[in-house]
Amino acid sequence: MTDPRTSPYAYPGLHNSAQTRIKHSNCFNKGELDIIAMSCCDEYGLTFEEFKGRCRSAMLADARKIFFYLCREEFYQFTCKRLGMYMDRDHSTVVYSVQRAGQLLEFDSNFKDRYKHARGVAELRLKLNGYPYKGSEIVQNKWTPQQKSICIADSL
Repeated sequence: MTDPRTSPYAYPGLHNSAQTRIKHSNCFNKGELDIIAMSCCDEYGLTFEEFKGRCRSAMLADARKIFFYLCREEFYQFTCKRLGMYMDRDHSTVVYSVQRAGQLLEFDSNFKDRYKHARGVAELRLKLNGYPYKGSEIVQNKWTPQQKSICIADSL
């Protein structure tokens, strides 16, 4: 009898444990997320490890708010779950950060200036690296078959 959690027809020829690992892996193209994160790190003078770490100082929180807002509202429409998995946080943290960033953009001029600068840098880097985003000439929402096969091979 096969494992009821995964379908034997989903990935023919693979063992059940490999099927489960592929099905539940956090496998997604992270290139654009890394670029946006690094632009936020550069704006606040942070390292990538500090940015993704567990510290909750005001400066780090503001950098993360800008990151979440850019990924969720401006450039892409990533789900809160996906952004949370990328930053090792819960989806509710992402929801709150996006809402709070929207409020701060209306009232806090310092936050707004830093946001505009980080957005400009991220937009330039995305364009130079060939990542399509909302507002660019070509926006693609689906991966190519080659990207999918690389993602599956990496998770094995």
